[in-house]
Amino acid sequence: MSDINLLKKEGSSCTELLECFYDLSANECEAFYKIAAMEKVTLDELSSIIARDRSTTHRLLQKLVGLGLCYKEKMTLERGGYIHVYRAPSTSRVKKQLEKRITEYMEDLNILASRIEDDLEVRINSHKKISNTRSEQ
Repeated sequence: MSDINLLKKEGSSCTELLECFYDLSANECEAFYKIAAMEKVTLDELSSIIARDRSTTHRLLQKLVGLGLCYKEKMTLERGGYIHVYRAPSTSRVKKQLEKRITEYMEDLNILASRIEDDLEVRINSHKKISNTRSEQ
């Protein structure tokens, strides 16, 4: 996860949210926006649009598909064969996914916060033992 402090500044945007909660770079966010702006896009088309080679674009698409920010469909061609096309989910679906991620993140943080007192005591006591051992030497 990217630095959550980005979200605390005034004027934070959806790009910072995506960067933070989906661990995307600014370039990956821009690629997502380009996919979302199009009805569908192929690997070669996106590669050309974002000026990246096919393998880099393929890795990007795999990442977006894995995160639920893009999905892959197989389209049959009229002359035979097929091609994969990529589409972005609706903005309402992205919002729901993001809200779910934020909720899960908050649950994890609350669990960590509930254990902090015990964790701190254990760590502080282990350092006290080390300090006491050194002063005895």
